[in-house]
Amino acid sequence: MPLELRGFLCEWYAILYEREKEDVLGFMDLHMNQHARLQIGAEIFGSMISGRHEKNANIFAKWKAANDDSVDTYPGEVQYYFEHALRFPEGTKTHLLAYVKWYKPAPSSSIRFKHSFMEPEISNTELWKAEYFQEGCDSLLAVHRILCRATKFRNIT
Repeated sequence: MPLELRGFLCEWYAILYEREKEDVLGFMDLHMNQHARLQIGAEIFGSMISGRHEKNANIFAKWKAANDDSVDTYPGEVQYYFEHALRFPEGTKTHLLAYVKWYKPAPSSSIRFKHSFMEPEISNTELWKAEYFQEGCDSLLAVHRILCRATKFRNIT
């Protein structure tokens, strides 16, 4: 497991289990099982390490909003999927995660929600920058948070 990923995982687990990073580090496996694709129901989600499923590597994921109980969605590009285990004294906890590069939002909501086809208050298309946020523990996503696939188009003006 790469050292950088180990640090991100340690921070992610410390937040998830409300423990100190030093405590979590002692329970972490040094190995992981990496996967190029993930099947949820009949749908196959790809990743960037799989040339065959690279077009299916873009996803929308759901997150609880920071300031209320609503749900926000963010697009990202899955680099790979992996299984990793923590070996607590009370038992092993295995996690199925995705390593994701998250796209940055468009500079304003008038650009991000530019197209509305049916009703003016509902946008059927979201525009995001082709740039990514800095990688960190937020790059780790539990796969149950995947909402759907996203489609990436290159905007040429």
